[in-house]
Amino acid sequence: RDNVGKDVAIYVGLTIAMCFTVIMTMFGLSTEYKASGVVALIQSILFISAIIAKASSKRSGDRKGSVVANVCMIAGALLVIVWIIALSVTSESEDKKTYMDEIYERDYYWPDEGYAKVVPRWGDQPDYSYVGDREFSATLLNATDEMYDSYIEQCKKDGFTIDVTATDTTYNAYNELGNELDVDYIRNLEDKVIYVKLYKELEFGNMAWPSQGMMKDVPQPDSDQLMVESMSTDYFKAFVNDVTPEKFLLYVQQCMEIGFDGRYESGSDKFYGAKDNIRLSLELKRGKVMEITVYE
Repeated sequence: RDNVGKDVAIYVGLTIAMCFTVIMTMFGLSTEYKASGVVALIQSILFISAIIAKASSKRSGDRKGSVVANVCMIAGALLVIVWIIALSVTSESEDKKTYMDEIYERDYYWPDEGYAKVVPRWGDQPDYSYVGDREFSATLLNATDEMYDSYIEQCKKDGFTIDVTATDTTYNAYNELGNELDVDYIRNLEDKVIYVKLYKELEFGNMAWPSQGMMKDVPQPDSDQLMVESMSTDYFKAFVNDVTPEKFLLYVQQCMEIGFDGRYESGSDKFYGAKDNIRLSLELKRGKVMEITVYE
């Protein structure tokens, strides 16, 4: 009777150990912990072999099977140490990954359709990119001065030559469709990076000027061509079409007259002001589109 109880305990222990190692095998092989998954797979085979050898020995009465079962159990138990080491080594190597390593592993993607296709592709260079409703952005890795200059030349060939604002490391321009391109070259880092942003052409319509919340303190522009990009209780952003430099100046003066304190230099295309806890930002783009941003 004691032998029966001992055998039952061994079978139960082996079954539990086998279930655990099978689970760890699937986990390890399906994640970055593949080394530990391989060790767990070997343990699973050993524990299954031990169960089979133990059962065979019990039926035939052959002690050889019992010896094999014991060897498999001991080997499987000892591999727990190897499994822990494999798991810790894998974890340490993953922790050492840098932000740039993660970017390199992301899928290469550049739109072939929609508004973002107008910006030049970056050859076969790995990059991280994002396509939104109105904005496309990409991170171009392993950049050099020559690559930046070459890319800017390609942008010019593709039509981004309107209202150009450029420095040695930045390039901002429009194409005839109204897409805005903004290129920023960060070369003071060990890994030089080029950031590309493309904004979809603006689509204006006859929209009513909001008159509630914080917008009740902002004067309505003298134009019915409006595009609201974002509007919430504490943030508002819109574009107004058909705004000449003269109209822009008049609108700045209106804002200052109703209490938006700020400094404005003659001929400037930007204005920043504040009234109580409301902040106002105005910018005239391409001499005809005014960007209005209001936030608390």
